[in-house]
Amino acid sequence: MVRVRDAAAKGTPRSFVHRSHSGHYGIVNSEEGYQNLSRFLFGDVHVRGELKLQDLRLPSRVEKARLEGKEVKASYHIETVVRPRGARYDLHRRLTSENSAIFRSYEQLLANQHPILFSTYLKKKSRSRPGKGSLVFAMDLSVMVPEYEVEKAWARDLHIEGSYLFRETLIFGAYPPAKEGGTWELRYGYNATADNPTPRKAELADGYPTADGQLCFRIPIKTSGRPGLDATLEIKTKPWT
Repeated sequence: MVRVRDAAAKGTPRSFVHRSHSGHYGIVNSEEGYQNLSRFLFGDVHVRGELKLQDLRLPSRVEKARLEGKEVKASYHIETVVRPRGARYDLHRRLTSENSAIFRSYEQLLANQHPILFSTYLKKKSRSRPGKGSLVFAMDLSVMVPEYEVEKAWARDLHIEGSYLFRETLIFGAYPPAKEGGTWELRYGYNATADNPTPRKAELADGYPTADGQLCFRIPIKTSGRPGLDATLEIKTKPWT
């Protein structure tokens, strides 16, 4: 058994897939493994998602204890699943139930240790219309309600197993430039059953596109009340050859 943190070299491309070991659904016969490998070798676009926290709100009682100088701890599990349109497989999958979710403590998130949610590859020829249309993929993003500790005592009444601070399926559509020399556009939405599942235009970050064609789009991720969070989802793309 290999720990997640030791399963890849630092800074190298990677994807997390389920059923990647031996057996009937292991790596030899894994559709997830094959699709990731074929996109890595023959894909056109590298896409990476990163979550940047601006505010992380604790429950009122825990926040009061923190302001009083008491020791406060919280442990956050962040789940992500990424899949392309029309597929019955996942390109990337990290879930608490499979012991692969991203883990960050309250202190780490406040120290700007922003989690990379996923890294994957897309094929332009997989667009809805050959040579036209958009590249569409979806991401399940969940931040589970953490376990809170105050002065090394677990706040049992503030935790319900299986509950979430944030839980949404985001649909992304990457649209090619309308004319030569233009910039790709990223649109998104939260409802795959709507006539237009990507009604919102993602903000293009300052300084992009870069000379080598990299793009960075920003999408707000917010919840109201306590506990809660305010964050920015950054979707970064670049040509892949």
